[in-house]
Amino acid sequence: MVNELDTIPFNKRSRRQLKFWRLFAIIFFVFTLTLILFDKNFFLNPLGYQDHIVKINVNGFIDDNPDLASDLEDLLDNKKVKAILVMIDSPGGTSFGGEFMYRKLIKLSSSGVPVVTVIRTIGTSAAYAVALGGDRIFALETSLLGSVGALIRSADISELLAKVGVKPEIYKSGEFKSLPSPTEKTSDEAKLVIQSSVNEVKKWFLRIIKERREISDDKVRKISKGGIYTGKQAISLNLIDEIGGEQEALNWLVDYKGLKRDLPIIEIDNFSKNQEFCCSFFSILQKIINSSKVSLDGFLSVWHPNT
Repeated sequence: MVNELDTIPFNKRSRRQLKFWRLFAIIFFVFTLTLILFDKNFFLNPLGYQDHIVKINVNGFIDDNPDLASDLEDLLDNKKVKAILVMIDSPGGTSFGGEFMYRKLIKLSSSGVPVVTVIRTIGTSAAYAVALGGDRIFALETSLLGSVGALIRSADISELLAKVGVKPEIYKSGEFKSLPSPTEKTSDEAKLVIQSSVNEVKKWFLRIIKERREISDDKVRKISKGGIYTGKQAISLNLIDEIGGEQEALNWLVDYKGLKRDLPIIEIDNFSKNQEFCCSFFSILQKIINSSKVSLDGFLSVWHPNT
């Protein structure tokens, strides 16, 4: 039989431990809440308040990403960020996604933070637009880049539907609304309207290339045809600055921007966290159809081989 007096020290000890852990939990909660409210950059830099380089990996299909937008805005206020390293491995995406990232990188560069971009396996179309946001562009000799421009792709299946006895009924507010549509033929006038819009995106793309790369009109005309180039070919067209990868980009930051060689690197996830890189058009098309983030009337700026 247990003596009640024997349990008294144990109960007192348990109560003291309980009070300790309750106090610890309260202090931890207050500390965490303070960091969230007053210093979001603490979470961007888990190594503490050291100077560091932020590495952004741009992989897969590029589209709108509100989370990345928030992260990039936070970088503008983080004085411990000494450079931005953008690693690109993407065939492109929506023109909006490419322009969005391009403008964010330009904004960071204008604030005094060096931005360097590296094209790995591929950096075409909207992905090349992202690369243009860097102060210096690197690529390997066999990297693929270019494919400047935009496209809207559609298929006319109206005759097929008619053969199987399906007649779509479409109610729209204007003649050109919802065009091009696979369920109805596109008139010549509508084709001109659509092509005009695609051309406007192409003009924007060529304009920023000319501004950022300072290339001649002859080279602009060649690039405007939408061809792809290896890194070695891109050097002669002045589409990139130097042959090299991540290490060469980091060396440039040290040699020409005065950064310390041993700065830690903090990574930020890219546009397509859950999308794998693909080169097949049908794989890209499947991602577009399944993605809730691709707007209905968005332009595509993406390269795909005809396989």
